[in-house]
Amino acid sequence: MYAIGGISGAPANANAPVTNEAEVYSPAANVWVKLTTMTNALADLAAVGAPCHQGVVNGCVYAIGGSADGTTSLDTVETYSPATNAWVSLPGLPTARRALMGTAANCPKTSKDRCLYSIGGLGVPPPGNTAIAPATETILGTTEALPIGRPQHPEGSGRPESSGGRPNSPGSPDGMGSPDGMGSPDSPTNAGRPAADG
Repeated sequence: MYAIGGISGAPANANAPVTNEAEVYSPAANVWVKLTTMTNALADLAAVGAPCHQGVVNGCVYAIGGSADGTTSLDTVETYSPATNAWVSLPGLPTARRALMGTAANCPKTSKDRCLYSIGGLGVPPPGNTAIAPATETILGTTEALPIGRPQHPEGSGRPESSGGRPNSPGSPDGMGSPDGMGSPDSPTNAGRPAADG
């Protein structure tokens, strides 16, 4: 389980800063561990666990959109790889948005590639929408897809695409499995079951 960005300080503090910190919880050790900080300080973002973008193996965590000041939407996308303990910036969203929902699924035109989806939220509609005043944020009813490519696996692994991990797999903090939590040692579906090869 990951905690990414947000407001640092008491909720009643109107001047509390937005943070770029990220932490991961290890059920095995029952502790939170600090990770490398994000490139951007973000609140109101969407966080998604999904296969890594091209060139990186195993599962990654994506930080999508959000706001650096609590009022202005951003189009930023960053991805964290547990294997490298590093954040990498990806191409921005077509529409800057905050307080959005995010998920990962097959891309609209092909089932072989994966996409991140930014859903709804607050933002400025694309130019040409005359119903909204320029530069005025409103509730968005749109969904946009950002391709992240085909999942990469360790060379020679021969493993099929899977959004889940397995205990003590590379890039899994403290053997927790993939960032989306599927296939972790604590999952009921894996209880008492040894990891299968291939």
